[in-house]
Amino acid sequence: MKKFLGKYPLPISGLALGIATLGNLLNNYGAGYKAVSGWIAFIMMVILTVKILSNIEGFKKAMENPVISGSFATFSMAIIVLSAYITPKSPFKPVANIAWYVGIAIHVLLIIWFTLKFAVKKNITTVFTTWFIVYVGIVTATVTAPAYKMPQIGQASFWFGFVTYMILLPFVFYRVVKVKNIPEPAQPTFAVFAAPAALLLAGYMAKTFPEKNLAIVYFLLFLTILLYVMVLVSLPKLLKLPFYPSYSAFTFPTAISALGLKLATKFLKESGVNVAILAKLVSVAEIVATVIIIYVVIRHIMFMLSENK
Repeated sequence: MKKFLGKYPLPISGLALGIATLGNLLNNYGAGYKAVSGWIAFIMMVILTVKILSNIEGFKKAMENPVISGSFATFSMAIIVLSAYITPKSPFKPVANIAWYVGIAIHVLLIIWFTLKFAVKKNITTVFTTWFIVYVGIVTATVTAPAYKMPQIGQASFWFGFVTYMILLPFVFYRVVKVKNIPEPAQPTFAVFAAPAALLLAGYMAKTFPEKNLAIVYFLLFLTILLYVMVLVSLPKLLKLPFYPSYSAFTFPTAISALGLKLATKFLKESGVNVAILAKLVSVAEIVATVIIIYVVIRHIMFMLSENK
C-alpha cells in the first residue's frame, strides 16, 4: 500500500476533476455515465487524501514546485464539483453542503497561499498555465451554486475568476510563447489554456445568472473556441511526450470545453440563434474529451503498475 501511495501522483486530482466533469457532460446520454464517473472520481480523491495525510512532509515539499502547487487547486475544484453530484432529495445532502463549503474554503486558502508564495515575488519563471487553475478554478463554485441556492457566492466567484483571468492571460501567454523554457514534465500543462474561458462560459450559463448579457456570452464563447482549437492542434505533439503525471492536464480542459460549448449552444438555440455548426463542434468535443480521459486513465494505471519508475 505504501509503495502504491508513493507512486500515486498529486496531479491526479486533475484527472479526478476531469472524470467528474465528464460525468456531467455525458449525463444526458444516461444517468449511469454520471454515476460511474462520480464514483471513480470520488475513490481517486479518497486515495489522494490518504496519500497526503500519510506523508504531510512529502506533500509540503511537493508544493514548493509552482507547477504542482498550481495544479493541486484541482483538488478543491474536484471536491466542489463532486459535492453537487448528490441530489437535493438525497439523505446525504447535508454532507454535500459541507463538502461544497469546505471545497470553496480550501480553494480560497490555496489562492491566498499561492499568491503569497509565488505571485507577489513577480518571478516570470514561476508562471505557468497552472496559475489559471488557482485563480479561475474558483468558478466551479459558480457552476454548482444553483444546487445550493447560493447565487451570491456563485456570482462573486465568477467575477473574481473573470477579472483574474483577464489579468493573467497576457502574462501566461508571454511566459509560454516568449520566455518559453518550460521543463518537459510541465509541458502537458499547455492544455490548461483551454480550461479557464470554458469554465467561465459554463459558469455564466448556469442558473447563477438568470439573465445573460449576450456580449459576455459571445466573448467567452469566442475565447473558448479559439483556445480549445489551439490546444486541440497542439495535442498530437503533446501526446508524443513521455508519460508524466501532468498528463492529467489534458482531461479537465477538454471536458470543460465540451461542457461550456454544450451549455452555450443550448442557450443560443433557445434564444433563436442558428447553432448548427456549434452543435457539430460540441459532438466532436464530447468525443475528444471521452477519448482523452480514457487514454489518460489507462496511462496512469500503466504508470502506477510499472516496476521501472
